[in-house]
Amino acid sequence: MVVRGWLINGVIIYIASLVSSEVQELYHQENAAVPPSICSGDLSFTKGYRCVDYNVITEDGYILRLWRFHEGRTKESRKERKQPVFMQHGDGRCWFAVSHADQSLAIQLVEQGYDVWIPNTRGTTYSQQHVSSNITYSSEGYWDFTYSEMATYDLRAFLNFVYLETGQKVHYIGHSQGTTMMFAAFSEWKVEERVKSAVMLAPVVFLNHMPFGLTYALAKSYIGVRKPIFAQYDYGNPATNMEHYGVPEPPPYDLRKIPKDFPLFLIYGGQDLLSIREDVHILLNKLRSHRIVRELYIDNYAHFDFLQGITAKDVVFPDIVGFMQGID
Repeated sequence: MVVRGWLINGVIIYIASLVSSEVQELYHQENAAVPPSICSGDLSFTKGYRCVDYNVITEDGYILRLWRFHEGRTKESRKERKQPVFMQHGDGRCWFAVSHADQSLAIQLVEQGYDVWIPNTRGTTYSQQHVSSNITYSSEGYWDFTYSEMATYDLRAFLNFVYLETGQKVHYIGHSQGTTMMFAAFSEWKVEERVKSAVMLAPVVFLNHMPFGLTYALAKSYIGVRKPIFAQYDYGNPATNMEHYGVPEPPPYDLRKIPKDFPLFLIYGGQDLLSIREDVHILLNKLRSHRIVRELYIDNYAHFDFLQGITAKDVVFPDIVGFMQGID
């Protein structure tokens, strides 16, 4: 099967449609023109911010876009040496799907003096290219990837790039897919060499309690979620799994590889249909031996409220900043 990546994005879009109609506008139909970069100032509230647009090439040849906001409108945002913050969702524009600048976590972090980096993973609006002329956005070969490639190649390429540019480890803020990528990455490479802490908004690791049947069926059939474990893609039969992994069952991601003193902050909501409270508790139980794990539960928050909720600037953003300041 070579269309796994397309199906991953398709399921994400479908889930998003259940919880936020605005998010659908962030994704384009195939062959539609790529919209201008955020750095071009196409959003009114990003004008006046110093923004740089980079291309980052992964080890397997995907050309990915990375945005950097490192100067805003306040005096604090113009200080010389700043702490970098890396904000991973999937499509970077999700961090700006709000009506006003004070509702955007990314913009608020810039104004408070952080050096904000926003990536766009493979297959999303701004990352549709490959170094090979034979692998195009409309070809099946382009979409032959899973979350494992995003965690192993995309995330590592982005974080290495930021480290080379700044000489500093980042604070990581992930939402939804961005949390899945980070937890998987810990099992694949030494994330702690590039990251000093991680804030996980609406973490998606275990899907044992997903309440809606169609989306779970899609996840089970196409993303490879066949058992209540956090593992690599399940090809559906032992022979194919053997071909790819050398074992008949897909290898689980080993959460024990997360250093016990690595600071984690999990934030989740009671109305979330994807990051279910009971599933987050399974994750927290897996992390019970870690020394620095903080959690924040907001009963009336759904999946995209952490990005788009009008109260997030009051009930979520201050806790994130306080967590990072406590580490710095």
